Amino acid sequence: MSIGLPRLIHDPEARFEPFPLTDTQQAYLLGRTDVFELGNVSTHAYYEFEGELDVPRFIAVWERLMARHDVLRLSIEPELGEQRILREAPPVPVELIDLRQDGPAEADRVREEIRERMSHRVLPVDGSPLFGIVICQLPGGLLRIHIDFDALILDYLSWKLLLAELSVLYADPDARLPELELTFRDYVLAEATLPETERYRKSLEYWTRRLPGLPASPRLPLVKDPAEASHPKFVGRRARMDAERWERLRIRAAEGGLTPTGLALAAFAEVLGTWSDSAHFTLNVPRMNRMPLHPQADAILGEFASFSLLEVDNRHSDTFAARAGRIQEQGWHDLSHQEVSGVRLLRELARVQGGGHGARMPTVLTSTIGLRGGEKPLLGGHLRELRSISQTPQVYLDVQIDEHDGELFVNWDAVDELFPPGLMDEMFHAFWSLLELLEADPDAWQALEPLTLLDGTVRTGIAGPDRAVPDVLVQHFFESRVAAHPERTAVITSATTLTYGELYARANQVAHWLRDRGAAPGRPVAIAMEKGWEQLAAAFGVLLAGAPYVPLDPRQPTSRLHGILRRTGAELLLTQSALDERLPVPDAIRVLRVDTELTAELSTEPLPAVQGPDDLAYVLFTSGSTGEPKGAMIRHRGMVNAVQATIDEFGVGAGDTCLAVTALHHDMSTFDIFGVLGAGGTVVVPDADRAQDPAHWAELIAAHGVTLWNSVPAMMEMLLEETASDPATTGGTTRPIDSLRLVLLGGDWIPLYVPTDLAKAAEGVRVVSVGGPTETTLWNIWHPVDGIDPQWRSIPYGKPIANTRYYLLGDGLRGRPDGVTGEMYCAGPGVAAGYWEDPDRTADAFRRHPVTGERLYRTGDLGRFLPDGGIEFAGRADSQIKIRGQRIELGEIEAALGAHPAVASAVAVALGRPTGSGYRGLAAFVTLHQGQPHPEAEEIRASLTSRLPAYMVPAALHVLDRFPLTANGKVDRRALAEGHESAERQETVTAGTSAPGTHLERAIALIWERVLDAENIGAHDDFFARGGDSLLATRLVSRLREALEIPDLTVRSVLTGPTVTQLAADLAGRESDPARLELVAEIFLEIEGMTAAEIDAEL
Repeated sequence: MSIGLPRLIHDPEARFEPFPLTDTQQAYLLGRTDVFELGNVSTHAYYEFEGELDVPRFIAVWERLMARHDVLRLSIEPELGEQRILREAPPVPVELIDLRQDGPAEADRVREEIRERMSHRVLPVDGSPLFGIVICQLPGGLLRIHIDFDALILDYLSWKLLLAELSVLYADPDARLPELELTFRDYVLAEATLPETERYRKSLEYWTRRLPGLPASPRLPLVKDPAEASHPKFVGRRARMDAERWERLRIRAAEGGLTPTGLALAAFAEVLGTWSDSAHFTLNVPRMNRMPLHPQADAILGEFASFSLLEVDNRHSDTFAARAGRIQEQGWHDLSHQEVSGVRLLRELARVQGGGHGARMPTVLTSTIGLRGGEKPLLGGHLRELRSISQTPQVYLDVQIDEHDGELFVNWDAVDELFPPGLMDEMFHAFWSLLELLEADPDAWQALEPLTLLDGTVRTGIAGPDRAVPDVLVQHFFESRVAAHPERTAVITSATTLTYGELYARANQVAHWLRDRGAAPGRPVAIAMEKGWEQLAAAFGVLLAGAPYVPLDPRQPTSRLHGILRRTGAELLLTQSALDERLPVPDAIRVLRVDTELTAELSTEPLPAVQGPDDLAYVLFTSGSTGEPKGAMIRHRGMVNAVQATIDEFGVGAGDTCLAVTALHHDMSTFDIFGVLGAGGTVVVPDADRAQDPAHWAELIAAHGVTLWNSVPAMMEMLLEETASDPATTGGTTRPIDSLRLVLLGGDWIPLYVPTDLAKAAEGVRVVSVGGPTETTLWNIWHPVDGIDPQWRSIPYGKPIANTRYYLLGDGLRGRPDGVTGEMYCAGPGVAAGYWEDPDRTADAFRRHPVTGERLYRTGDLGRFLPDGGIEFAGRADSQIKIRGQRIELGEIEAALGAHPAVASAVAVALGRPTGSGYRGLAAFVTLHQGQPHPEAEEIRASLTSRLPAYMVPAALHVLDRFPLTANGKVDRRALAEGHESAERQETVTAGTSAPGTHLERAIALIWERVLDAENIGAHDDFFARGGDSLLATRLVSRLREALEIPDLTVRSVLTGPTVTQLAADLAGRESDPARLELVAEIFLEIEGMTAAEIDAEL
């Protein structure tokens, strides 16, 4: 094995002999097909120049250059993977158009037509020149020159060299250029032996270690699946920085240890990290890649370019200068291992990470700063460049930075159709403005978020009204109502009614019992009860005793209940006598049965308060990702702020009656207790044995004139379904809910139909979406739903309540622009004190804002800023999944399903792989509106194809009467997924592993086996799951065309129908006479089963 570089042999005798395509050329040719997404594109550049020229002299110079440089007369044989130089140079591909007599409008039309024709064309490779020139003669002696070329023959450095020689020969037609002592063919053949060297082996080892952990490309907001862009068209944007400012910026960069290219990469990464869903990504960074195999290696023209995969990790909260330094250092390290081509790296990446036909690295930055193609390009100043546009297959954002005449130029070329309108303009503006800021302001280099210094680029969060928070305990509101109106009704149950005075007396009795037994601030008291007045007396009693309460679900497993009691150190438990048999209590815990043990010996007098507003009001345990519940510690001050804000905003008062359907161990119940009773209203409590019965709820609403409802959306859906039932099915009775005036819904997605149906059922009702996790106290953001916008994907999350601020942050806690998904962080008095005796998870979830210093809670919810400053909820960070290399937000699927007129509510779930990690597919579940025609499940699923990319359409959709709920009243997604998989297993047992059936299926399977070198291909086997990739798919299509006489078959058929049965159905569907194809397949199989002797005998 050679230690150094390959040896180049100049072989002029073989100049016109075929030689292999480079890796990059092969990739460019594949990009012209539909094998990959963002294909049907040539790697191509287009320029327009204007000036005054001698046209015959200009053409004569091109003739000399075509004779001098072999690649200008290159012909390619794609099927053979070869190229060769034509002995005879074809004529210069120039077209002369005279526009001197045309009016301005006609001349503009013609030039636009030329631009449209040349800027994105795919030139033939069979011997015609892979470049073109159109010269338009304009009035006044001016010329407009249009030039395009395919990167199969010229990389960017070659283009600059070509312009330099064009300039020299135009200035002096008799000039003699140095003789070339090598050819492009010589170089390619030498480079082909590079894998035989030790340098290549070390480079391959380096990348083999790095590839498995390499992050994906930046995930920018998309409105169109790149796979659906059959003929991508790039839109260009340009900017120029004058020489004085550019020199100043270069100096600032050098002072920070950055090269101009390092600066550009860092600025580009800053913008991408702001608009991408993660600041950890990989950039495609082209390099000219001319190895010093010969002294003239930099003088010949050709396609030498390759690229590196540059990992950017800007997730840390540090200065721009520090991030820029890390990016440059990583880039230098990668460049020291550049012997392995970028194309080879992408192939290996597809093999290691899976997913063979997607655009893997579609975000590109090319820097040609420092590349010299000669002095005074553009024909010594005779021409000035007006515009340029480039395009590359499998790329949707291609940025080029260049320097000439001392000035900086930026081209920003993008497939705009893939992105939200205006997004590319915003990103380009931010990139250019950041460069200008770094030039003008040296302090910007030390900024944590330099983009926030640019007006309108990144929001710094949104805040609710600034109001004073009363310095009281949350029970103060209730106590003030007791003092003012002790005779008013506070609680109604089917068995009893309590006035404010009576409830207060019982709560004080509870408080005395607790205080006598050691209840104190910071020492939680447990409450485990079914629905009843006792829950309210217990909650107030604990607070009046000075302690925080811990609500427990009495129906939860004993081990979990005992675990929470053990973790909190609770020694006191409040419960009901009816639970004695069902609620095993540890012996060490003292129990008060509130319904039967509030005896006369217990005082009803209030106790002096011993806690303050910053002490805990309650500790609420929620499920944790580790399986161990987390106890959110909520302070009085946060509850006081939320209760006061809600009462003030929605006018909750003594005339309101609330139905307490929410379980005590769900934080929304705290408003029923502290908010409604704190405002002087009445709480109606359902019977414990009918607490989940919507018919019971409806009866109570009608009987007591309930005005206020507060629950998760699923419970309101149950109520609406119940009250919309046919009276014939409910004993001839109706259960009107028209007394409702205020409905607060939170904790989950609100189906778009709910506010509309509520408005029909209760005229004048006000529906409010309330949000905020348990750790931010009750709710801290809301959106009054005054109407449903047909364009909504979901009801907006809203705007923060008083004294609360919301941030949407990405990695490194950096801000997000409008419309870009970020994770929600909250600040304000409602932010919990942390998790009970869990410092590790507290440290992970509760952070300090790197700029403001505010204490933040990381919600795990995703959202986007709307133009009005509100927030659109975008699902959970942990509901973002990846299937076959595609990232999917389940909430987006649910929103699309909810847009179907028949769908009442929807849930999407990811289906895990039977073995290993990750997901294998999607399933969806819907409930339908009552009283309307019910479409088939497949019809609903099919409707998604107009709203979602194919990879986001669930493979299965189930229509249910009702979703299963968790103990907290939320949809039980795990139960749905398990139910689907159980049904799927039953189908598998029934169907078994089916073999190909028809002759066509058997023929396809046989060809698969040979291409994949596999055995026993089943009818439902997936081509890519069995080891196929895009290259093998191309080979498969070639063999299918020949074997089955289908000349127009493309790789797209394999990509969209990757199983034997799917592909057979697709092929048969193309035929006007499917029987013909079945017969061809039968003959093919018969011949394949014959020996050579048998075939000879037949012939």
